[in-house]
Amino acid sequence: MFTRFFLWLVYTASYLCCFILEVLVLFYKSWNEFSGHSTDNKTNVLSFLRWLPISILTELVIFTCLTILSFIVICLLKNVDFNTKIKINPEDNVTYDASQYVLAQIITVLTLVFSNYGILIGIVIFIIGGIYFVRSKKIHQAPLFVIPLGYKIYNSGDKILIMKGSKDRMRLRLQENIDGIPARELEPGIFLVKD
Repeated sequence: MFTRFFLWLVYTASYLCCFILEVLVLFYKSWNEFSGHSTDNKTNVLSFLRWLPISILTELVIFTCLTILSFIVICLLKNVDFNTKIKINPEDNVTYDASQYVLAQIITVLTLVFSNYGILIGIVIFIIGGIYFVRSKKIHQAPLFVIPLGYKIYNSGDKILIMKGSKDRMRLRLQENIDGIPARELEPGIFLVKD
């Protein structure tokens, strides 16, 4: 089982695409503003960094650090120890459950790009979504598993399977492996299945 802290890390890592996009948007907007203010025909990165306001530089550093943290969490999840074996047949594909968080991320990105108060609105959406995510302990709804990691989410009664591949492939694997398939129980009843 994961601690609340690690659940927050998984939720934060789910925003990886948003963090990268925010760094690119900030850099692009700042570069265009710098190019408009620069009287020198030769604009280079060093003079750009000296010109950058401290607030923009701080935002760039924060979003870059969050991007790096997200990659670290992804590496940890990819290299998780599979400490149990399961014999559960997947029934229904419920990958779409992660869509509510994807929608929150899209709204966050749009407010960051098109609003002067984007950072504030984005932080509020991020915190509210994070509180709901951590309290519900529905780790399988994190877009992190679907978008960057490429997993599909299936349910089987009250159990949730996070796995790559189809239901049919899982059923074949279960027939071939009588003892069960290696998995990791992330939360009670939620399993990350080894490829």
